[in-house]
Amino acid sequence: MRALVLLILGVFAVCVSAEEVLVTPTDRDRLIRLQDGKQIRLPAGSELIRGDDGRLSVRRLSNSTGAPQNAAAATPAAAPVTPNIAPRWQFFAGLEGASRSVDRDYTIDTDETNVSSSAYYPIKHPGGGSFLADGGTHSFTQSESLTGFAVVGGIKDTENDNVYQLGYYPADDIDELLFSFSYGFQSLRPIPSVTPFAKAIVGVGFLDGLSGFEADSFTYGLGIGVNYSFNSHIDIYGGLDYLMRKFGSASAKGTAGGATITYGTEEREETETRFYLGARYLFW
Repeated sequence: MRALVLLILGVFAVCVSAEEVLVTPTDRDRLIRLQDGKQIRLPAGSELIRGDDGRLSVRRLSNSTGAPQNAAAATPAAAPVTPNIAPRWQFFAGLEGASRSVDRDYTIDTDETNVSSSAYYPIKHPGGGSFLADGGTHSFTQSESLTGFAVVGGIKDTENDNVYQLGYYPADDIDELLFSFSYGFQSLRPIPSVTPFAKAIVGVGFLDGLSGFEADSFTYGLGIGVNYSFNSHIDIYGGLDYLMRKFGSASAKGTAGGATITYGTEEREETETRFYLGARYLFW
């Protein structure tokens, strides 16, 4: 009798351990990240199970709520399907909106030889500075708050939450092409779908727009932010960037007596703080 009881318990244990439910059904699609970095898209009303051979599969339940009334009723209607595993590398396109705070530093080296020797030419610079073209060096700073939008695209490494992005940032003051690399800190996630990141930025700017084909500035900077994976195709992210721009030396020109004169050379540098919010769509 004792041997019979032990046999029954052994058979029951084998039956119970034949499969393990890892994720229970819900009424919405979910993106499940595995320990090896791969992702599985779990449709609504399905559960993720692991069989006795260790393999994962997705099982769709028959009732509309995605939750069985009891285990016995759900088992006959369950049908294992092949898991929909997202690729590691995913292309994306998206939009960003930003609030920008820009500080511009101008340095003007004037040349009095190009100006009347009897009266130095008075200068009213478009950047806001006023001075005389007297052969001296003049500096001033202009601050401005702006808003802007951008069109972005690139590729995301979903296994490591790293993003390689190229963006076009048009604005009234300058159009820019910026490339950024964002590194995701998976160990700092507060929840699985939220990933903090840090990024490095480089780019070029065009004062006359992209049609000019000649870059006027070099841009570089750093940033921090947070990415939220809303679902398997949509990311929502935001953060703070700090940028620096260096412009090449240019001729400083003005008008006097109806004629255009060159009164010196101009150098310009900028720093920018940018708060932004964006969304990207992942293609897979």
